[in-house]
Amino acid sequence: MKKISRKGFLKVAAAAAMSGVTASALAACNAGSSSSTAASTGEAIYTPGTYTGTATGIGEVKVTMTFSETAITDVVIDASNETESIGGVAAPTLKDALMAAQSTEIDNISGATITTNAVKKAAASCIEQAMGVHTAGGDTAASSSDEDWLGTEPEIDESKVAKTVDVDVAVVGCGIAGVAACRSVAEDGGLVAAFEKADGPQCRSGEYAVINGKVQAKWGRDTWTREQIDDIIDSHMVESTYRCKRSIMSKWAHNIGETFDWWVEANPDLYYAETTRSAIPDESADNFIIPIFYPLPEHYDWKQERFPCYPTSV
Repeated sequence: MKKISRKGFLKVAAAAAMSGVTASALAACNAGSSSSTAASTGEAIYTPGTYTGTATGIGEVKVTMTFSETAITDVVIDASNETESIGGVAAPTLKDALMAAQSTEIDNISGATITTNAVKKAAASCIEQAMGVHTAGGDTAASSSDEDWLGTEPEIDESKVAKTVDVDVAVVGCGIAGVAACRSVAEDGGLVAAFEKADGPQCRSGEYAVINGKVQAKWGRDTWTREQIDDIIDSHMVESTYRCKRSIMSKWAHNIGETFDWWVEANPDLYYAETTRSAIPDESADNFIIPIFYPLPEHYDWKQERFPCYPTSV
């Protein structure tokens, strides 16, 4: 297999971000809500007691939390292995933040990000233990390491192996990102195997947010400047209460135009509608693309909208 180019990697990365970044933001929201439910409902969610979790920052960080049935009542942070002038100083502030939030949904402390993240992980372990969902095998925030995150390798009955093939890349799941990965590897000369439990590739949505590129140029919507794109990213970060990672959002926003052009060039028969409401010819009823919000009202300004609809979707 020849080496996959940086451009090829960006195609896959941006396509993955295109389909997955919103889901990751929602997942983060849901995770945060589960650990703060007790205080808001008054129902018994925790098993009262004191629990300890550890995680790695600069050194080992230990968090001990005490729970009533409905609340976190005390937090003790041992950051003695952290840099005294940074992580050590941050510990009292992090304690107060955990008590106030009654969850791990707290802001990072500038300059002490590593310690903050370790405290969050260790605190999350305490909360999981108190809720009875902590996995067996210790009181650390992360039960598995980077080396064993897949778990124990399953034993496979050789009699059930129908065929053995050698490939360079195995892709599990043929959604948008999976199909993009398969195609990119194949175009770069690699052998790829795809696994999908359905009968064929799957797509849960037919709408894509595409900024600039040749496709958008068909409707004159390829004029976004870098500063304007950064404004969109900033707006999304605010909407997600900064739970998304900005570098991933930026990867999507600044590469999606080129990536989407690559995506659709494999479909030369794709029909491009002139406007959002244009009629689609019968022969193209199963193979067309339309611009969302086009043409826009003359004085439309997305920055003035409470829930912005960027004129970028197709």
